[in-house]
Amino acid sequence: MYFLVKLLAQIITRTFFKNVTVLGKERIPLYGPVLFVGNHMNQFVDAAMLIAIFPRQIRFLIAEASFKRPIIGRLAQSAGCIPVQRPQDLRYRGIGGLIWSSSSDVRIRGIKTRFKIDVKFQDTLIIDDLGVSRKVIEVVSDDEIIIDKGISIEYSATYTDGFPFFIMPKIDQSTVYEEVSDAMRNGHSIGIFPEGGSHDRTTLLPLKPGVAVMALSSVLEGAEDLLIVPVGLNYYEPHKTLSSAVVEIGQPIPVTLELAQKYEESPSDAVKELLSMVEKGMNSVLLSARDYTTLTCIRLCVQLYPPDRTALSQDNYYLLHQLFSQFFWALHDDSELEHLRKDLCEYEDTINHYGVPDREVWQLKQPVYECIKLIITKFLLLILVSIVGGSFFPLWAPIRYIPAFMAERHRKKALANSKVKIRGTDVLASYRILVIIALLPMLTVFYGIFFSLAFMHGQNLNSKIATVIGVFIILPPLFYISRVSFEMIMPLTRNIRTLFYVVVSNINYLRGTERTLLHMRIKLQQKIRDLVYTKGPQVSPNFIQSFTTVVPDAVIQADNKRINYSLGEYVPVVTRAKYDAREEIL
Repeated sequence: MYFLVKLLAQIITRTFFKNVTVLGKERIPLYGPVLFVGNHMNQFVDAAMLIAIFPRQIRFLIAEASFKRPIIGRLAQSAGCIPVQRPQDLRYRGIGGLIWSSSSDVRIRGIKTRFKIDVKFQDTLIIDDLGVSRKVIEVVSDDEIIIDKGISIEYSATYTDGFPFFIMPKIDQSTVYEEVSDAMRNGHSIGIFPEGGSHDRTTLLPLKPGVAVMALSSVLEGAEDLLIVPVGLNYYEPHKTLSSAVVEIGQPIPVTLELAQKYEESPSDAVKELLSMVEKGMNSVLLSARDYTTLTCIRLCVQLYPPDRTALSQDNYYLLHQLFSQFFWALHDDSELEHLRKDLCEYEDTINHYGVPDREVWQLKQPVYECIKLIITKFLLLILVSIVGGSFFPLWAPIRYIPAFMAERHRKKALANSKVKIRGTDVLASYRILVIIALLPMLTVFYGIFFSLAFMHGQNLNSKIATVIGVFIILPPLFYISRVSFEMIMPLTRNIRTLFYVVVSNINYLRGTERTLLHMRIKLQQKIRDLVYTKGPQVSPNFIQSFTTVVPDAVIQADNKRINYSLGEYVPVVTRAKYDAREEIL
């Protein structure tokens, strides 16, 4: 059944994403025991992505709560996934309330509690109101327990009945560890997302120690030459259809027998050492940032650094993104970089205000006759895609809007129940796909029955059944073609509007919009390149050399001369010109 799951995963990734680039595919071991560890930014889509592109079968660890869901559970069983109970899925509200005498006191007392029934050794107590969690060391009585360390926040007398709390039970994962060890001894591969759950943050969550425990215990139980392979799943707008993704395979990390023997003597030290290696390997294949604002700035820098209209390969585009990510991490306290961040945010706000994407700003410099030609060409293309996209739109509209509505409702629910999600966008794509998987067959069968009844009067039953089957087979690819065409309508409309700006600006010479955008963009290009060349050596000795492998230094220097020469041409219409020290109308 795995090949059917793989086929479905390939269909999903090829229809949902515009392009998926895989880097370092030669680092995937084709034989022997392997633990693939990846970041978890797109819920079930992450696993589908790896199943689709990896040349060997992978058994994923999956939350038992997801394993019990109707569609995803059946697919997980077919793919040989291993269900894992997560403590956060089993947490429950404790009866009564908690009080303590001081911040150093490890003895917690309860009001109307029943600790002997509800709480066990190594369970975790969670006080949501304070954002505090503590391990239970000993249950003394129904109204007294001992925790691993005191609660640093002083008890508030306003909680007369004590602080409400939740209990997260300690789970025995020995069965899971045994199943993973057995797979490793037999030379199979296991996929793990060691962050524990999906999220939409711009950095890794703290890794769970389970991945290190599994690897070390597997080696002790006879798994030979076990490798941990970090995988970076990097999405550009992961929740949107027809977006892009880059999957980078990192350098394999060998789990040595010496480290496994150290695990026998000092488990915590060995786990910490291996977990540090895994985290370092995962960070090396991820595009991370301190926050969403910084991530936006990094993406703008990637677009602004190369000369206009430079056709970078996906590999080089990704490398440039990695370099700027390192740049912003290394110099996050630098005052000049902070000024650049503010300028980039201002530029982002400006282009959003005028509705001109950065990739189209260069078009504002084109001659009028070129713009008129492009307007005519793109308008004809707009008519074509409108016909193709609109012709089947009434039929596939439910597949577009019903999943989107249900996914948004699920996002709000997931966000409300999570402590780590920022916007909850990590669940959107997966939920939409699951709804489409359920909705598409029902909808096509309904259309097949409708067409057979509406247009097959007087035909025998076999003809009507053949019509239903034919519609069931033909409609999905037609829906896809129509949807892709439909998705082109808005970008083409925006592009025509941008070109129209150019024509209008030449008719009305006093318009300032185009000049403002071009002037801001050129100034930012200069500033970004200057900072890279002056501050780059502070990141690493070979940092500038890494940039020149993407765009040669000679190309950048030549483009610097070009934009310096053209800068005065795009100064806003009324300005204090530094070129002749007077106010003028250009």
